[in-house]
Amino acid sequence: MFAGITLVAAAAASAAEPTNADIAFVHAAAQSGMAEIALSRLAIDAARSAAIRSFAQQMVQEHARSNDALTGIATREKIPLPTDLDNGHAALVRDLANLKGTQFDRRYVQAMQDDHRHLADLLRSSETAVSDPQLKEFIAATLPAVEAHAGMADRLRVE
Repeated sequence: MFAGITLVAAAAASAAEPTNADIAFVHAAAQSGMAEIALSRLAIDAARSAAIRSFAQQMVQEHARSNDALTGIATREKIPLPTDLDNGHAALVRDLANLKGTQFDRRYVQAMQDDHRHLADLLRSSETAVSDPQLKEFIAATLPAVEAHAGMADRLRVE
């Protein structure tokens, strides 16, 4: 009886430990989500195009929901989340904050195309790399939305 309990307890303890792949995925996905929101908040105020402002509003709402879901998983799995943007994303936010009008619109659209493609690649490569079942579900639920966002960004026109 005690041996069975010990085995169950050991299995539960090992299942509770996030793998390096799980931690790396959570950090990269969180960075991307935080950047999408920061850049899109800038676009809501600075974009010249109404279509780009509308897209940016949608990105803030949808990435906030996704970030909340990822935060819930990370909290349950005891994976610490980044609190600040990484250097590359922070530099991009600073660069966009200094642009106006059509220049801003072009750079924002390019950033959305690039980041969504990068995030889609991350999700695809992490499908088999992560071990946590909740992260696998998150990836399966998030990938179609990210691919749709990339397509939306591709269709945005800067005039």
